[in-house]
Amino acid sequence: MWKLAEVGAWSTAVVLALAGCGGGGGGGGSNPQPAPGTGTGTGGATGGNAGTTSATLKFTSSNAGRVAGYPLWASEGLMRLGNALSDDVLATIKQKKATESGECEVTGTWSRNFQDNDGNGMVSAGDVITMQFTSCHREPLARTVDGTASVKITSVDGSGGFVAAVTVLAPGIAISATVGDKDADFRVSGAARLALSMSDTRTTLVVGDGVNDEVVFDFPWLSIGGDRLSAFRMEKSQRWDEARSYLDLRMRYASPELGGSFDVSTPVSISSWLDTLPDPRPGQGWLLMQGAAKDEVRIDVTSAGGAGKQISVKVDFGGDGNLDLLGDGNWSDAGLISGYFFADYTPGGRGNTYAMDPNEFSLRAPFRASTAISTQAALRIQLTRPPVATESWTWRLMDKGQIPGGTGVAQEVAITVQNLGALVLIKPVQPLRYSRQYELVLDTGTPTTQGQLLRATTGGTLDIYKGTVGGFQTLDYLNPRPGFFKRPLYLSATQGTRVGTFAQNAGAPTATYNWTQVSGQPVVIATPTAAETDITLGAGATGIGTATLRLTMALADGTSESADIVVRTVHDTAESWSSVVHVGALNFNVNEQFIWGGPQVGQLLIDGGGDRLTINYADKAGPASHYPDWSLQLRTGDGSALRPGKYSNAWSAKAVGRPDGVNLLEFDMRQTGFLPWGSDFTVLELETDGSGAITKLALDYVVRGVGDYTPITGSVRWNSLLPLAP
Repeated sequence: MWKLAEVGAWSTAVVLALAGCGGGGGGGGSNPQPAPGTGTGTGGATGGNAGTTSATLKFTSSNAGRVAGYPLWASEGLMRLGNALSDDVLATIKQKKATESGECEVTGTWSRNFQDNDGNGMVSAGDVITMQFTSCHREPLARTVDGTASVKITSVDGSGGFVAAVTVLAPGIAISATVGDKDADFRVSGAARLALSMSDTRTTLVVGDGVNDEVVFDFPWLSIGGDRLSAFRMEKSQRWDEARSYLDLRMRYASPELGGSFDVSTPVSISSWLDTLPDPRPGQGWLLMQGAAKDEVRIDVTSAGGAGKQISVKVDFGGDGNLDLLGDGNWSDAGLISGYFFADYTPGGRGNTYAMDPNEFSLRAPFRASTAISTQAALRIQLTRPPVATESWTWRLMDKGQIPGGTGVAQEVAITVQNLGALVLIKPVQPLRYSRQYELVLDTGTPTTQGQLLRATTGGTLDIYKGTVGGFQTLDYLNPRPGFFKRPLYLSATQGTRVGTFAQNAGAPTATYNWTQVSGQPVVIATPTAAETDITLGAGATGIGTATLRLTMALADGTSESADIVVRTVHDTAESWSSVVHVGALNFNVNEQFIWGGPQVGQLLIDGGGDRLTINYADKAGPASHYPDWSLQLRTGDGSALRPGKYSNAWSAKAVGRPDGVNLLEFDMRQTGFLPWGSDFTVLELETDGSGAITKLALDYVVRGVGDYTPITGSVRWNSLLPLAP
């Protein structure tokens, strides 16, 4: 613990090295054993195991350093336990599961039992949550923790906060703060009130403030009794609009080792920027320990890191205002596990405390990739320092379409914006849509070559790349994705098919389904209110066309989403032209396909003359159609004019090993890079007009040499009465 130098005749403070500390009950790594005390509560440096701790302790030059450090060490340990248990209560409130278990972060296991005493299916007053830890590495609690804690709920509020009573029966929860250092091992037992409150601008954790709160810290390697905390209230508050953490401690601390009790308080709260150590500044708080005869030990903040010491320790015997002892050191010298007091362990926080960088200014990741956001949620944008000139900022929330891929066409969503210092709250005017992708963009009015510039009140700057603050998805509850659930993937006069959508995600509320026809050739929908339905071609259909069907999914809250599917219909091939391409089940193709074409659904361009012919098909059925464009090139191998007949052994001009003088066949679809070889094509009819333009064509072809896949076959009829090949 801290060693203090007496202030001499020259009123000069002598700074001494600080000894390590393993907490109350004995000190540092050398594990000194306590000497017998007087039992009066006013004893020497280490006395007390033979006497009582009820008497108020007289501070001395030998014990003042430990008086300063022991309460800090114990408070941090107890608040870490409170933080861990509050996380478990929040998880139970969210999950509502009777039992849960799992592996800890590095080693060990945990289990959680929820006793729903009123049977209402949710965490409420009177319910009990029991936590069991087994050799569990649990942040921010400890490197390893073993034992059981019981949490009885007093109340739960609408914001997710709660009040509860924590009980840890003797021998308590065993906690090891560091690996391989038995002097850091201790046990915690007793009872304490635990409260968590949350609002837009503040999150506050309170351990204590209950009528019968009392906690004991036992040290297995010492024979004396444990240090006892009573009348305590420990509060850690994160004020998001200020980007600051505030710490308040109050307790009666009794130590058998020291031989008495003393009071601890924070007359003014100690504060720090988020995830940094406290900085010396006007109005900064301090810690005060008060013993017998008005003795005082005071801890002040002197530095937030760097070369200098972080805190000063001042001792005033008798409370006469004269400084009798003086020392300095760092927070870690009190034996703190790390900087939990000032760290932020809420989502987005760094989870530990760092020395302060005066120019630090960053934007916390507002959205976690693995977490979907409620459609009713407000968006919280947290900065680590208050910014300037927010009145010139413009926020835009963009709807990028249905997940998983989005539509590619972003639409702006109406929002309201509250600039609350370091916190920005963004609320959509209307609830967001389920199963959508969104992106949040900021224009600060100060562009840079990379994006948008932000400035902090403390002088730091931040450049947001392209102004993109982040993207997120809403809960995937309402996501109609209609597709074919049966082959063939088209309708004919003699054969139907089945369409449907994927099952809802687990946990999604029950949805209703409704299939309707939007346009196109008539279709009969067998079961319009089912997730899957058979469909057939209706009366009055003609030619090769399409039918657009719409699937609408709705929830009980009135929200709904719709998506379309375009179904190809083949009633007859009697129109001026028709085509079909049969694609087998290629490895890079999900399904076997028949790509039907006709004047209603596409455009066919035929060009050629002499020894060659080029055909290009473009599907025009709309963006919801899944039919691809394709092209075909043919040429005779000997340069003779194309005429009716069969042409065998046709190769791509780019195929490796292509023999000289063979026929040419090039086929492309979706730019797949086919290099056919050994293919065939048959010209059944071919007529031209006086200018050489093709006026009639009947053509069948087989594309081979596409690896180990099924050959592609196709037929084209242009002003021909010959039927398409089956």
